Amino acid sequence: MNKKGITPIREDYKRNYPLGLPYLVFDENKSFNGIRGDFYNMKHYKLSDINIMPGYWKNSGDIENVLVVLIAMSNTTTSSLNKLKVTVESSNFGTFFKGELPMTELNKRQQRIKFLNKIELQKDSDIIKKVVGDTITVNIGGQLYKFLNPEIEVSK
Repeated sequence: MNKKGITPIREDYKRNYPLGLPYLVFDENKSFNGIRGDFYNMKHYKLSDINIMPGYWKNSGDIENVLVVLIAMSNTTTSSLNKLKVTVESSNFGTFFKGELPMTELNKRQQRIKFLNKIELQKDSDIIKKVVGDTITVNIGGQLYKFLNPEIEVSK
């Protein structure tokens, strides 16, 4: 996968199926810096770099069955994330809405933003079939980042 510009958050990224499915970064613009905890650290032309964590979560607060994209400044981000327009879209599920985060010191310091998109499921395992072919596109101040569904088939 790495040779094709696709990087999982960790090699065993399928370990929490079907309750959690992390999306894979597609580095078509050569903006991937590395993994920072649970985040992909990505180059950004205005911010130096930014942390992005996309995936499906069984629960996010009081919302069940939801695609989540958490965006946060890193320790080396050089400008304010709050000054940029941020949008998130899924090719299978449409536009995400901005969610609430608790006002913890970490969330304030990193100017974290959470985007959500609720998915209707009959049973937990349905999510695996629903994400096939999905791409999440994150637009931060005009710079695009693409994340691929965790069930992507990559030919060698």
